[in-house]
Amino acid sequence: MKKLAIAALVLCSLATPAGSQNAITQEGTVLQNSPMMFKGNNRSRQGATVNGAPFGQSVTTGDSVIGGRCDYSGPTDDPLGYYKLCIDGANGKIILDGTRTPLHQLKFVINGTEYSFPEGAVGPAGPGSGMNSSAPCNGLTDVTAAMQAEINDYSNAGGGIYHIPVGKGCVVGTSTHLEIPYNVQLSCSMTGGGYWPSHNFTNYADFLVDPSHTIRTVTPTAPLGGRSGMWGCLVVKKGLVGATDLRGVINTINSFAGTAFVCTGAGGGAAQVDVELRNNMFVGFGTAVVTSCDRLHFVGNRGDATTFFSLLKCNDICEIHDNHAWPFVSSPYPGNLGGGGQAQDTNVTSAVITGGNVLTLGFAAPPTPLVTGDTVVLSKIGGITGAQWGRFTATVVDPTHISVQGTFSGAFTSGGTIRISSMRRTGTAFNFAAGGGGGPLARHLTSFGWDVGLWLRGGSAAHCDGCWMDNDVNAANTDPVPIGLMLDGASGLTNYYQGYINTPGQAIVKYDDSILTIGPGTQVSSLNKLVGSHVIIVMKGSLQASSANVFTDFGAGVGPALYIASAANSVDINGSPLSGTVTFEGPDGCPKLRSNGSVGPCTYTPTYTGATIPDPPLQAMWYNTAGRTTVYYVDSGKTVSGQTAAQFSISMPTTAAFGGTCSIGILAAPMTAGHTQFVANIPATTNQARFFQIASASGANDIVPGTALLSPDLIAVTCTYQ
Repeated sequence: MKKLAIAALVLCSLATPAGSQNAITQEGTVLQNSPMMFKGNNRSRQGATVNGAPFGQSVTTGDSVIGGRCDYSGPTDDPLGYYKLCIDGANGKIILDGTRTPLHQLKFVINGTEYSFPEGAVGPAGPGSGMNSSAPCNGLTDVTAAMQAEINDYSNAGGGIYHIPVGKGCVVGTSTHLEIPYNVQLSCSMTGGGYWPSHNFTNYADFLVDPSHTIRTVTPTAPLGGRSGMWGCLVVKKGLVGATDLRGVINTINSFAGTAFVCTGAGGGAAQVDVELRNNMFVGFGTAVVTSCDRLHFVGNRGDATTFFSLLKCNDICEIHDNHAWPFVSSPYPGNLGGGGQAQDTNVTSAVITGGNVLTLGFAAPPTPLVTGDTVVLSKIGGITGAQWGRFTATVVDPTHISVQGTFSGAFTSGGTIRISSMRRTGTAFNFAAGGGGGPLARHLTSFGWDVGLWLRGGSAAHCDGCWMDNDVNAANTDPVPIGLMLDGASGLTNYYQGYINTPGQAIVKYDDSILTIGPGTQVSSLNKLVGSHVIIVMKGSLQASSANVFTDFGAGVGPALYIASAANSVDINGSPLSGTVTFEGPDGCPKLRSNGSVGPCTYTPTYTGATIPDPPLQAMWYNTAGRTTVYYVDSGKTVSGQTAAQFSISMPTTAAFGGTCSIGILAAPMTAGHTQFVANIPATTNQARFFQIASASGANDIVPGTALLSPDLIAVTCTYQ
């Protein structure tokens, strides 16, 4: 053995310098073209684990690999398949694939914290494994047919998450809709919204949707389970042209058209259920999202459209939260970051009224010329009634004159401005038109610049918690049109808690019969004094404000704060400061307002109906049949033998919304809340007046008889509502 070892060493020592490429520079090196290998550090390296090894067992020198390196989860012949993670230095890629399903999502662990990559790009796992789209998206060619075929095959195979090429501009909808089956989710790369320069939205888009069609769900023909939807996609109207100046951005806004996403059944069939739209962004559409789907989850979405979100139907609970409507197309673009680029105010130098309905305005030529069709806001045009605050459509007469139509009077003195703005959206940010069922549950909705921030138009109940409806409140030129919260449907109960409503004029307008509760922590404010409007207008139904702040003229406490129409039921304010003035449509409005427990005093003279009451004192008798009260009278001293005498009654002009007391002469008695009329009569056998509430049954709420009325002239009623 010793001889063999010595012979081996001798053979090695005989290597010539010319064989220097075979020189041994480190233990464990394999000799080129040689069967020998010295095992030293190689064995130590095999014993070192990913948890580390001591000095002498770790390999401390770096190494270089050309062509990539991969780590496998198991042998390539594993019957369960394998995962493979590769590093490709030549092409700058980290590649995760393999044969095992479902495929993992790529994750990083930094200091013990796990992160997904790209974060939020892939939603919860669907019924099947993920699939990458092979549609040839290039921002130009329509891929609806190719993508639809893949999606349909994927759905038939079980469905799951269908991954859209990131930022490649998949053009769809040119000639037909892109339809999402019940068991497929479209997944892109976004986490929901953000600011790009307005001219770059198209460049980053995942989908470019032709306005003639849309992306929509498809109702299954059988009651199959599944969860359809779209996650993390930037959806832009095809043909949207961004701009870098005010006129260009206004033109872009005027080009908004089409609908990005429709959640309903094809052909008007029954709607999909449990659809999820999460972390998407929609830009450039007439309406971003329209839905009739039940149990919809609309979460974390952003957008800029004429109308951002329209909920037409929700028979069960729909979750609408953490969504943001913002004029993204208007901001940022060069020149606006200092505050001057999103709008332009032009000073008026002359104003002439023609025919009472045409006002021609003169001005020095502005940096951004006005064009016919511009929406302009006029402010404080000196001496011209009808042009103090208002929105109009401009017709250009020449570069320094425009005309608008309206109702005007007076003669121009001096002053005033004309404003054009890129921050105005003439639609509705959140339109809840759902009827029946539980209705939408909303929280953390925000908007800025829409004519209506939140429009509640139906549903048995609606709730918005922590919602912010904001608007442009430039005091120099204020648009009086926008409304923060409007109700005109058939909701039974509506709550708005811990929110914020900030508008130039009308913060809340209520046209429906519901009970609206403005909850604790809500701030309601406007520039109402400037535009001559009310912060809150109650045309119908009831409003309750509890520990909310109502700021007139942004806290100045002046100007009209509250308007109560005759058709309104009641307004009850508790623990909330209400500054400014209150306006009632008619004399019946006063007792409908209770502020921090106090009502009135409200005083009325009753209205006589029926025959003239004679003098001297009369005798009368009353009958109560089937809940209807009829009062007859006869002259004093005559006998009443039947219901043949003439009828008279006296009634109050309002409802006792909160109760109170009525005094008739020296007679006083309590009123019951909700009763609308009082009737006076003098029984035939007495000389005492008797008053009762006509809404009571069989005289159950009769007022105790009081002192005799010697003359009808003494019948005077004063009611204090409490």
